[in-house]
Amino acid sequence: MSVVDLDKLPAEVAKLRAAAGDRTIGCYSSGHILTRSTAREAAEYYHYIVHDNGDWEGAEHIVSVRIKGGGQSIPAEMVREMKERHMAGIGSFPLVGSYDEVASMLKRLNDAGLDGMAVGLVNYIDEFPVVRDELLPRLERLGLRKPLRAS
Repeated sequence: MSVVDLDKLPAEVAKLRAAAGDRTIGCYSSGHILTRSTAREAAEYYHYIVHDNGDWEGAEHIVSVRIKGGGQSIPAEMVREMKERHMAGIGSFPLVGSYDEVASMLKRLNDAGLDGMAVGLVNYIDEFPVVRDELLPRLERLGLRKPLRAS
């Protein structure tokens, strides 16, 4: 499922599960992680990716196709947010902030009913060690994953 508004997510998940009736279903989404040791550094990185280097023309095209395909009228602020999401993470949910903030957002998504999330990174080579060394231990402490056992 697509997460548009984190505050509305619990009701959306509940509605999906109610529609499933007796069937047990998993609810999953996708997101993109832009994290740094401080919220300020993460915000600066986000600005660098989206505002300093973003392909606004390409994002305009993608979003206009999506809007036309849906036959809907969308407020300008939401259109701008959609463009930013496409430049930062192919339209997925933004997880932007310090390591603690991103871990807390993932906890909040789980508490809202999501069973899991596929996540993207801007630069896997540079950023996956951050996920391994900073985010995964925090997710363990929050009870979102089991500690890795040495084999």
